Amino acid sequence: MRRRGWLGVFVFLWALGCAAPAAAFRIGFTEYMFFANTALTIKKGPVTIPGNVGVNDAGGRLRIGANSDVKGTAAADRMFFGTDAAVEACAFNRTIGGQPGAVCITQGPAVPLPMTPWPPLTVPDIDPCVTAGGNNLTVPAGGAMSPPTGSCFGAVDVKDGGTLNLVGGRAYNFKSLRLQNTAILNGNGAIVKVKGSVVAQPNASMIGVTLYTAGSRGVAVGVGRGTLLDNVSLTAPNGTVHIHADVIIGLDVEVLADRIIVEPIISVVP
Repeated sequence: MRRRGWLGVFVFLWALGCAAPAAAFRIGFTEYMFFANTALTIKKGPVTIPGNVGVNDAGGRLRIGANSDVKGTAAADRMFFGTDAAVEACAFNRTIGGQPGAVCITQGPAVPLPMTPWPPLTVPDIDPCVTAGGNNLTVPAGGAMSPPTGSCFGAVDVKDGGTLNLVGGRAYNFKSLRLQNTAILNGNGAIVKVKGSVVAQPNASMIGVTLYTAGSRGVAVGVGRGTLLDNVSLTAPNGTVHIHADVIIGLDVEVLADRIIVEPIISVVP
C-alpha cells in the first residue's frame, strides 16, 4: 500500500506538469542519466529510460535489451541492439548484435574515447575513521533515528520499516549501508560516503541523498526490487550498480559507476 501511495504522488505531480527532467552527469556537452566506465546493460523490457546513457571507455559495451526505449542518446564504442528496442539517437563505432537501423532514429559515430578521464568528477575521500572501527548503527524495525552529523559509523543497518533521517548539507561516513525491506533513507540533501557496499532490499526508499561508495568487489550498490529512488545520486566509480526490476525512478536520479545493470524499471518522469 505504501508503494502505491508513492507512485500515486508522482503520477499526480506529472499530471500537474510539475515533473522535471531526470538529473544527469555532464560529460562534455551531454548530460547522462546512466554513465558507466566499461559496461552498461539495459535488460529486456519493457523499460523506458528517460534520459541519455553512455559508456566511457574505448572498448566499452552498451547493451540495449529487447523492448527497451531510451528517450535520448545512447553512446558507446560497442553497442548491442535488442529486438523492438528504440533509441532516439545512437552514437557508436561497432555493432555487436542486432539491427541498429531498426532501433536508432538517428545514428552517428561515437565521440572520441574515452569520453573523459575516469572518474569524471571529484570523489570525496572517506574518513579513515571507518577503518578504525567506527561504531555500528542499527535502526530498529519500524523505528526512526537521526545520527549526529560529523560522526563516523561502521555497519549501518536500517531494519524492516525503519527510517534513517539525515541532516541536509552534511556529510556522513559509513563502513557499509543496508536498508532492509520497506526501510527508508531520508537524506534531506545529505552526502553519504561508504567504504564498502550499499544494499537496498525490496521496497526500500532512498530519498534526497548523494551517495558515494568506494566498493569494488561484486555489486557495490544493489537496489532491490520495488525500491523507490527519488532525488538520488549514486556514484560507484570502482564497482557495479545493479538496479533490479520494478525499481521506481522518481525525479532527479543519476547513476555513475564502472558497470551498471538496469532491469525493467518504473519511471515516473515523462
